[in-house]
Amino acid sequence: MSTITRPSLNKVAGWQLVFISLLSIVLLPFGWGTSVSVWVGAMIHIIPHAWFAKIAFKKVGARQANGVVTDFYLGQAVKFLLTAVLMLLALRAATSIDIKIVMISFVAMFPIYLILVAKVLRQQWA
Repeated sequence: MSTITRPSLNKVAGWQLVFISLLSIVLLPFGWGTSVSVWVGAMIHIIPHAWFAKIAFKKVGARQANGVVTDFYLGQAVKFLLTAVLMLLALRAATSIDIKIVMISFVAMFPIYLILVAKVLRQQWA
């Protein structure tokens, strides 16, 4: 029996999706391209982080320590690769989106992600 529970980081991705969907709707009066660009940039951040959380926290417990470390390395590698591929796809689609807004949205998701992770972990461990 393990006393360490899996962090519920899927809540973080869910809250990020809610936030970015609402923001994209609010930005619609500024143009479809702006709204989609913000959404695309955020998704380039959300998808790889959600995938990392899924892979990295598959196993828990001291008996599975080697597997946990392996899953963290695999999750990190897949996250970097997935981020690069999604960014490349966004750059190729740059005719219909504003790449500056995509990059700003991508970078802006990091503090939001960190705040949400801290909140979820604080609630889980309280």
